[in-house]
Amino acid sequence: MLGDIYIDTWGQLQFLLFQLLLFLLELTYRMIYIITMLTDIIEKILAIFTGENDPNAKNKKIIKDIKKGLKKSTKFFNVKKDEVTVSLAQFFYNIYKIASPYSDLLGSIETSKEFKRMIVENFMSQSQLDAVEQLTVESINSRLLASKNVKLTASKIHKEIIALVSSFSSELTNRINSTFTLMLVFKELSCFNYYFLLKKFDSRLPNYDFVYKTSFSDISGTYIIEDLKDFLEILAIFNTSSNWKEIFEIFSKYRSNMSMDMKVWNKTVRSIQEVKSSNVLLNIVKVIDENPIYEVKPIFNDISIVEDYIRTIRDDAEESLKKVLKQKRDMAITKYIEMIFGDVTSIERNKYYTKHANITYEKKGLIGYTYVDPINFLRAFFLDYFKTETKPVIEILLIKGKWATHVTSQEFSEAFYKVQEVLPKSIDLDNSLADDEPSGSKIKTMLRKSGSDMIAKNALDSEVKTINSQAKVIVDTSVTNLIIIGNIIKAILEEYKVGKVETIINWKELQAAQDEPLEETLLNTYKKLYYIVQLIQQSLKD
Repeated sequence: MLGDIYIDTWGQLQFLLFQLLLFLLELTYRMIYIITMLTDIIEKILAIFTGENDPNAKNKKIIKDIKKGLKKSTKFFNVKKDEVTVSLAQFFYNIYKIASPYSDLLGSIETSKEFKRMIVENFMSQSQLDAVEQLTVESINSRLLASKNVKLTASKIHKEIIALVSSFSSELTNRINSTFTLMLVFKELSCFNYYFLLKKFDSRLPNYDFVYKTSFSDISGTYIIEDLKDFLEILAIFNTSSNWKEIFEIFSKYRSNMSMDMKVWNKTVRSIQEVKSSNVLLNIVKVIDENPIYEVKPIFNDISIVEDYIRTIRDDAEESLKKVLKQKRDMAITKYIEMIFGDVTSIERNKYYTKHANITYEKKGLIGYTYVDPINFLRAFFLDYFKTETKPVIEILLIKGKWATHVTSQEFSEAFYKVQEVLPKSIDLDNSLADDEPSGSKIKTMLRKSGSDMIAKNALDSEVKTINSQAKVIVDTSVTNLIIIGNIIKAILEEYKVGKVETIINWKELQAAQDEPLEETLLNTYKKLYYIVQLIQQSLKD
């Protein structure tokens, strides 16, 4: 019994001790919290009186530290008076004397194609220069016009363009581009308005008179703050490790009187680099502007001129190719028109599927009719020649001729009937575009609505593409079968030439039945077929 009472008392004591421990812990946390709050309040009160959290106060402290640094490190700035000194004026004057004479030469280098071309070609090999010479407009025109095989020559020129582009390695490209970038740095350095800045130190200073004995005076830094900011942008891109000698050699090639004393220039470079490395001008600006976080952004990044050079060479060459090939094509078209239709002022037969109709489509940003010429040529050929001259000759061979093989006569016959079937479709296609025809009426309505209605415009584009698809079928089918007819006639003529026609068994009988020599009639027919095929193929070329 006594043991139970002892155990119960001891358990109560443990519980009380545990409760006491919790109380002490809570009390400790509360004391820490109160102390933290009091400390924070005291710090805020002190900050109010000391200005420690005031941004302006922080800036003033930083500016004060910058001034201490300037006082120890430079003669360019009088910290007590906030004045820029004669020493700073002399620094700018030394650059002015050596760099500003180049300003006239370099003022337009960013836009001068001639200057950029000279820089690129300065680094090119003789074989590259020779390749460029072969790709000039004059050279390409001369080569194509003198060529007997224009297609082969054009293909060769295309390969030369590709070879020239491939000859510019990444190493060569980087060297050229970095040289031009360095020239731009020097351009900024030479074109900086030193005179405007220096006039503030010496009001009597004459421009570009380096014999004049300067009389600089210390002036308030606020007078030249914007000038210093502009010059800092140039300093940001200045690089002493660059190949300055190389660019001055290029300058002298461009203008023989533009030479540079490299000893004097190297001394100037070291002076500029010392100023850049020390951040003295940046710190002066920060002090004058009372802006310790002032930053300078470079005025430009690296610029590429190689890509522009190559693009110009390639574009000029390809444009010249297109121009001469178009000229050749137009000459061929004119020649074949004369051979087929004779000396006619116009062979325009289409009324609606025309180039004139395409003007309206072009204004709406649509392609329009793409087979105008071949469809027109086929229609004119069908109306003016095929029905009256070609058809009777072919019918003599098919109806009266006895063929050695059924295969050849069948092929000849099928091609003939397909041509007769498809050529009239060129007329039907054109007529279908009349305003009073379903297709033409639909197009007229869509044209009227397509100005503001995108759905109508898309529908119009789809309708025109459908018409062009029909035109393509007519052209392709006609050409394919005209070639078949022409090839079989050609084979017969070749047999006649060697003295024995084997394709047509009763050749002599057919000859005897004609008023004019059959071989001559076939020859004229073959020529017309050949010319119309060539005419259409030329008109299909871009």
